[in-house]
Amino acid sequence: MKGTLEEVTPGGLRLTLERFLPQIEDPSMLVLVEVAGPAGPVRFRCPIAQPVVAGTATLFLSLPEKIEQIQRRHFARAPFSGTITYDQLSGIKRFGRGQAIGVDLSGGGLKMVGPMALAQDQEILLSFDLPGGRPCTDIRATVIRVYRQGDQWAMACRFEGLSGPQEAALVQAVFRMQVRSPIRD
Repeated sequence: MKGTLEEVTPGGLRLTLERFLPQIEDPSMLVLVEVAGPAGPVRFRCPIAQPVVAGTATLFLSLPEKIEQIQRRHFARAPFSGTITYDQLSGIKRFGRGQAIGVDLSGGGLKMVGPMALAQDQEILLSFDLPGGRPCTDIRATVIRVYRQGDQWAMACRFEGLSGPQEAALVQAVFRMQVRSPIRD
């Protein structure tokens, strides 16, 4: 069930849920909560702090003892600010060439920003140079997320059908970029 974490106090958590709850009186009941935090998603279990009256959408929980970071990525990522050229695809036909600037890069995809929004699920071919000048050309990708970022459009793209050597080159480049990047909080 989805909801919003409304308040965190020394006494516990207050969540507002999207749906009404049934009556819950069992004080030993644990609730699994996943929250999208600033450092990424976290998950924790905590007991109900107050009995739940049927028909309410507010849940009061005790503070959790342990918070677990959820890792959803299969590949590490690193900041990447290279120029990216893309061609939109319709089947195997190319159309709508554009350029964007990289934000970050991983062995599984990249994030870029540009003046024009691509459609979610749009298939594209990407070309860019890795740090050190190694070209990556005609990398097939799918746009999986698009959102406004200031006066630009941010687009997250997932690589599709990389060959073993292409994936290895990207993973190695990301590792080298991480080693050279300053540590950020």
